[in-house]
Amino acid sequence: MPRMTISGRSWDQYKHYIDSVHMDGVIDYATVHSSDIAYFAPNLREWDVTVKDVDASFEGYVRDLAVQLNSASVGDNSSISGNAHIVGLPDWRTSHYDVKVDDAYITSSDALMLVAEATRKQLPAKAQDIVKNLGWVDVSGAYNGNLDVFHAKGRMNSGAGKMNADVRIRRNNSSMNVKGDVVTKGLDVGRVLD
Repeated sequence: MPRMTISGRSWDQYKHYIDSVHMDGVIDYATVHSSDIAYFAPNLREWDVTVKDVDASFEGYVRDLAVQLNSASVGDNSSISGNAHIVGLPDWRTSHYDVKVDDAYITSSDALMLVAEATRKQLPAKAQDIVKNLGWVDVSGAYNGNLDVFHAKGRMNSGAGKMNADVRIRRNNSSMNVKGDVVTKGLDVGRVLD
């Protein structure tokens, strides 16, 4: 890590690191494991994910953090670049995310691995088949909200065709409400759902 500065007005503030200590840093083509950041987001202790070739910068407090991700790779052949402003860590499940994805390329096997790590369970068999049938996905777009109520807008190219979407999703334990527009071009729905 070429540079990291952490600053508080007194040593006492370090006892309340999440809200009181300001961080400013640069990560230069490093490897980061989920356990490396579990102190700041304890729920990540459950994950076993390694992100490689991380080129990024960050600034703020754990509870109010801005990240510029120039590039990173995960899994066997997936990569992402973009930026994010996250408010509410260390509880990543209830945090608010304002994310812009410049480009994300993910293979079906990497997507299934990441979902399993994040949720600690496998997707249902039919959902796994859909992900596998896509083959790969190349995405750009924006996400604003938390994990239960959010607005997502972007474009997707995949092994099964193209799609543009602008959707608002609200979910709870028993239902999901989806509103918005989805436009496809050459999307082989039969292949995806087969």
